[in-house]
Amino acid sequence: MALALNHLAAIALREAELGQAEAHFQASLALYAEINDLGGLATSRKGLGQVAFLQQEFEQARQQYRQALSIAVDIAYTPLIISLLICASELLVQTGAREIAWLTLAFVLETAKSDHTAKAEAYHLLDQCAGDFAPTQRQHLLDQGRMLALDEVVVQVQHAFELAKF
Repeated sequence: MALALNHLAAIALREAELGQAEAHFQASLALYAEINDLGGLATSRKGLGQVAFLQQEFEQARQQYRQALSIAVDIAYTPLIISLLICASELLVQTGAREIAWLTLAFVLETAKSDHTAKAEAYHLLDQCAGDFAPTQRQHLLDQGRMLALDEVVVQVQHAFELAKF
């Protein structure tokens, strides 16, 4: 049932039915908490973060993403970690932490741990923010991000979240 609620929430999110998406993610979160499904909890929190982001409730989005990322790292749920890094990058752009966002997205593009969808999302976000840096600076950040390990990227994102002001 919790998985079905997450799927319904994802559909509502894509259709910009944010109230419905939030309600489904909340219900799913409660069910996952009852059965102590950490992967489900992290996925539901990511969804709640996405809803908050779209509602421009950036502090709430940060809190949900932080909790989801912490759980995902604890259980080594790599596909979710990658997805959360993309969400975090989008949020960090809103705070002005564009360099960390670029490093993170460069990592997502380079790592074999990213699937095609994640790479496409990362590329799209990089393209949207291309005007934020001079070409040489963009290349330097991309090169740096490509050399990072997953745990290094996670630490940088967590630190950026601590410093973020909304």
